[in-house]
Amino acid sequence: MATPFYFHIPYQSDCQVRRERLQDPRGISYNVIVIVQHHRLFVTAADKAYSVSCFYRDTQTNLEQQLQIGDLTTQIITQSDGTPTCAYDVLQESMNGPIAKYANIGDVLVHKFTCDSPDMGILVHSCRVRDATGNEFALLNERG
Repeated sequence: MATPFYFHIPYQSDCQVRRERLQDPRGISYNVIVIVQHHRLFVTAADKAYSVSCFYRDTQTNLEQQLQIGDLTTQIITQSDGTPTCAYDVLQESMNGPIAKYANIGDVLVHKFTCDSPDMGILVHSCRVRDATGNEFALLNERG
C-alpha cells in the first residue's frame, strides 16, 4: 500500500482556486486542478492531473433572534426661545452710576453687560478701544 502524500493549498485570489457560492444546495464550492508532475521540466506519461472539488454546506438556513421591546414612554417638552435679553451700558463713576451720554478724558467709565436670565448669560471678550489717531487698547482679552 502506498504512503499517502498530504499537501495544503492555501486559498488566495491568485492561486487559481475557484470559489463559488451556491443557493441550492446552499453552501460554498471550491474547485482547483492539481497537476502531479514527476519531473519539474518534462511532462511524462506517468504525470497526472486531478480536478479537486470541495463543497462546504451551509447547514444553518434560518437565523432567529427574539428581541423584547418595551413600551416607549413619551415626555412632552415645552420650551420657549430661551434666548436671554442682554444689554450693554456705559455708566459714569460706578456700577450704579447714570448712563454716560458723553465723557471727557480722565472720566471713570464702567462698561456694564446685563442679561435678564438667571440661567444664561454672555461672555464678553476681545473688547478694544481705539482713539482718533488709530491707537488701539485692549479692555478685555480673548478669554474675557
